[in-house]
Amino acid sequence: MPFVMSRRLRGLSNLDDGCIKTDAAKYIKNTIDMFEQRHSWSLRTFDTPLAESDSPGMDTSQECAPQDATLFQQIIGVGQWLVTIGRYDIAFTVTTLSRFCANPRVGHLKRAVRLLGYLKKYPDHSVVYDPSPIELEGIKWYKPPSNIFQIYSTKNPEPSTWRPGRACWGIPEYQSSLWRSDPVRP
Repeated sequence: MPFVMSRRLRGLSNLDDGCIKTDAAKYIKNTIDMFEQRHSWSLRTFDTPLAESDSPGMDTSQECAPQDATLFQQIIGVGQWLVTIGRYDIAFTVTTLSRFCANPRVGHLKRAVRLLGYLKKYPDHSVVYDPSPIELEGIKWYKPPSNIFQIYSTKNPEPSTWRPGRACWGIPEYQSSLWRSDPVRP
């Protein structure tokens, strides 16, 4: 099945070999420049988005002032958008820090600024999608029955109108244990 992507979508580019590349470098550079100009910063660069064996949940530093809390939330928002468009290398850091958006501490803000320093050093990381089919040897694919999502009829509430609960795709030996034995009622 061919995969067609519009070139009008920013951050996506079609490569010569038919692959599709996500690219957030321009967004990252503009965002870093905006934060540096707005706050008169010169961000240090880091090799990792979060220090090794760092535990933001154990932070006991002072709570952020309201303007610093807003800055923290903005940085986390940028990180969440970047994860959404393909910067999976920062996903752990962003999700870990996003837990503290309601009441961040100074240490959390420092970690968020470190994330910006990592992005400043590596703005060009991207994901390349190859739409060509994958050939796997030795794998048997399981095709579910065509009536797997049979819908309950209010006109005929007989046991014949039962529908499955959870389905376990690809593992037929577990499928029978996952079917509901009770009728599904609205």
